[in-house]
Amino acid sequence: MLTKIGGLVKRFQYDIYLGTCFALVAIVSFNLGRVGLFGSHSISYTQNANIYQAIDSGAVGTLATPTNKLDRRVVASKSSTSMKYHFTWCASGSKIKEENKVWFNTEAEAITAGYSLAGNCQ
Repeated sequence: MLTKIGGLVKRFQYDIYLGTCFALVAIVSFNLGRVGLFGSHSISYTQNANIYQAIDSGAVGTLATPTNKLDRRVVASKSSTSMKYHFTWCASGSKIKEENKVWFNTEAEAITAGYSLAGNCQ
């Protein structure tokens, strides 16, 4: 059996060599890209960034105001037994009938009322 395997290796020596080289190049390239040796461009941000920015005092114009202020209210269903709340941008929140909607101004109000965040609405 060992001679049979040796014969197959000799017969397909070039193909085995080519496949091994290809696999090694792929592994090395993947790891170099993962480590970031081909140019790492890290994204930095400040933790306490302020989204409200005013125009310089020397500039002519009005104060800059955010154009797309995010609605932070949450909605829950009166008829639900699961006691889950949804953000206004979640698809599940929009499926609640208007007559069954319970609105909270903040997430904390909903939690205080005994509701918990729906799993599909993160």
